[in-house]
Amino acid sequence: MASRGAAAGEAARERKSAAWWDEFWARPLNARGRALTCRRTAEEALRLLGPELRRVPPGGRLRVLDLGCGHGDLTPLLLADSRLEIVAHDLSAAALGQFRARLGGSLPDRLTLARASVYELPFPHAAFDVVVSFGYASAASYEGAEREVARVLRPGGVAIVDFASPSLYRWLFDFGGTRRWLQRYRDPAQDQYHFGRFGLARHFEPAGLKVEALRYLNAYPPLERLAGQPWCAALDRRLSALAGPALGRVLLARLRRV
Repeated sequence: MASRGAAAGEAARERKSAAWWDEFWARPLNARGRALTCRRTAEEALRLLGPELRRVPPGGRLRVLDLGCGHGDLTPLLLADSRLEIVAHDLSAAALGQFRARLGGSLPDRLTLARASVYELPFPHAAFDVVVSFGYASAASYEGAEREVARVLRPGGVAIVDFASPSLYRWLFDFGGTRRWLQRYRDPAQDQYHFGRFGLARHFEPAGLKVEALRYLNAYPPLERLAGQPWCAALDRRLSALAGPALGRVLLARLRRV
C-alpha cells in the first residue's frame, strides 16, 4: 500500500513538471467534444462573473489571470468580453508557443502571455480581480496552489475553477472506472479531485477562498457525434439547467477571496 501511495505521489509530481506538460501539448487533441466543452465553459464562466462584470465602470476592465491556459482553447472566448484584460499563464513553453502561433504570432492588446510555476506566480499580492483555471482538475487545485491563487487575488476578487464531476452517465457507462475515480475524490492525497461543495470548501476555504456558486455543464449524452451538432449547445444548456448535478460531467465553482 505504501509503495502504491509513493508511486502515486511521484506521478503527481511529474504531472506538475514543465517537461511532462511540454510532452502533453505535443500530442494531438482531436476529441469532437473539446470545442463544445470550451464554448460552454467560457459561457458559464462569464455567467458566474456576471456580478463582477456589472460593476465595471464604463471604459473599465477586470484584470484576469488565466491559470494553466494551455494552448489557448478558452482564453480567446473570454476575451470576447471587452471588459476583461487577461494574463494567460502556463508552465509549458510548448503550450504558450502553440498559443502564440494560433494567434498568428501577435497578441491582442488585452492579452499577455506568461510562463512560470503555479507555486511561484510572478505577480504581486492582490494583482488580479479574477483568476480562472480550467482543465477538469485545474492548476488552481494542486496542493498549495490555492494559496498562491488567494495571494494574487485582491480581497473580494473571485476565482472560477472547473472539475470533472461523477455524473450518472459515468456510472452507467463506466461503473468500475467511476468507482475507482470516486475513491480518488475521497483520498486526501488526491488534492485536485473533490466531491461537491463540501470537498471544495475543505480544500479552498483554509486559503481564504469561499465557495459561492456551482454550475454544471456537459450534461448532454456522452456521444461524440452529438458534440459537433449545432443544436448540441442548446441541448446542454437545457439539460444542465434541469439536471446538472446528476448529468453534468463538468463542475464550475466560483470562489471568493475573503
